[in-house]
Amino acid sequence: MGHINAALSKSADVQSQAQLCIELFAPDGAEIWGRLVRFANTPKMEEAELTLFHPAQTLLLAKVALTHQSSDFSTPCERLRPLAEALLMISDLAGSSQPNTLEHAATMITASSLFHRTDVPTHGLARSVELYLTNWEELQDHPDYVNLPGELRRIMGLEPNLLWFLLLALYGHFQAVPVTEFAHPFNVESFFNVRGDLVDDKEAAPIITSDEAARLARHLRATIPELATLIQGNGFMLERARPYDLAEFAEFPFVHHEGKDICLSQELLFKKLIDGVHYLFLSRDKTTDAERTRYLRFRGAVFERYVDRILQRCFPPGNGFYTGLMSPPAGNRRFRCCDAAWASGDALVLFEIKGKQLDVQARMGVHERLEQKYEELFFDSAKQLDSTIRAFKAGDLVIDGVEPAQVTRFFPIVVTLENLIMEPLTHHFITEELSRRSLLLGPETRPLQLLNVADLEVLEAGLGRGLKLLHILAKKQDLDVWRGAGFKSFFLHQYPSYFKGVKNSHLVSVFERQKQSALAQFEARRHLQR
Repeated sequence: MGHINAALSKSADVQSQAQLCIELFAPDGAEIWGRLVRFANTPKMEEAELTLFHPAQTLLLAKVALTHQSSDFSTPCERLRPLAEALLMISDLAGSSQPNTLEHAATMITASSLFHRTDVPTHGLARSVELYLTNWEELQDHPDYVNLPGELRRIMGLEPNLLWFLLLALYGHFQAVPVTEFAHPFNVESFFNVRGDLVDDKEAAPIITSDEAARLARHLRATIPELATLIQGNGFMLERARPYDLAEFAEFPFVHHEGKDICLSQELLFKKLIDGVHYLFLSRDKTTDAERTRYLRFRGAVFERYVDRILQRCFPPGNGFYTGLMSPPAGNRRFRCCDAAWASGDALVLFEIKGKQLDVQARMGVHERLEQKYEELFFDSAKQLDSTIRAFKAGDLVIDGVEPAQVTRFFPIVVTLENLIMEPLTHHFITEELSRRSLLLGPETRPLQLLNVADLEVLEAGLGRGLKLLHILAKKQDLDVWRGAGFKSFFLHQYPSYFKGVKNSHLVSVFERQKQSALAQFEARRHLQR
């Protein structure tokens, strides 16, 4: 299943679907695919996509297998057709228990986008350095201040630079592996068993010690019995299976069996390598409830500063007026203030920054839990943005050099750490709910927009190449088809020459700086072994 998942992650187009169908249903695969094509070409199916297999489907079947499989793997598999049939059955089963409503459809679109959405690797790895491996000394007076590198060193028993280097090395290895070899057995410790002199000194001590490699491996893998116990402990039931109930593989993308580490999902492995450092600070084995709460509060302050730095680079002096991080005037409790604003001409762009992330239930598509998180991410943000607009218009909130009378357009934006995107159906429900709550309704107030931090980093690159933010926002709002869509797709469709293949220069420099620092540490170890 790891091999199938890897193939689908590289390409899930019709040609890939055909090849998998032919191989899995052999010797009848070609005939079955031909029948499916003929059916897909009938008038009532002309707009439907011919998709039999997808990555989440293979992981859900693996989860079912781990729940019900015996420990006896000695019986060989002579044909793959039973596996193919099980994959098709699990798709039907996972969808059969869910309500057929527009609200549920919107929830599943969100769960699907969270699973499939990928980051720019250089950006994600650099962001991880700035958010989790940097000691934010400017925030030392924060009541929940945490020395992040020091805390990470305590939790993992590894130097933060070394940890990042190990993650980068794994990422680079699997990026380079051909899809035909991706699911081949692998061993984390053996991969890092690098000797001081690769040719002459076979007896030299490893540059990466076995203990260090083992510490990283524990972060990435679990055995079959451990996964089965974890799945059962999480209350998984086949009759209530959800298509994206895959948290166990997100936590442990490698399955360890008989000394081998088998990767079931390229997507989840890459997300673990890029975003997984955050979850180290939440380890229940190494931290207390109070420490985890303190970290999450401090991480919120760090994320605000991280976004503030991006916005400062986007809006240097002379390019409108950027407020920096804002707070209500001392002693004024009449209104809540958004986090930052940028003024230019007759427009005021308002930013509310949210570092909270979805929990497992919301991520897998539990509608009630996602609604609760939307309350925190969208509607609480909308209240603050609406309050800011009202206070500014009333003169209670003063923005230097900007008079309320000159502003005729307000653009409210929520910036999230979570990799959420606005989808048309979600945008429809949010807009209706905002109207019901009488939030952000003024004729001069444009519809609420959602901008995740990954898209904000890409936006910074586009602005650096000459695009204007107000032009981008106005165009997105004016086009019906794009008003409720995600920024990434909008960027690539409307401004391909500015965004396609473009990287954020600041994050590239952070990545290169961190890489050189890690390589210097690696070379120092190599020198000590000579």
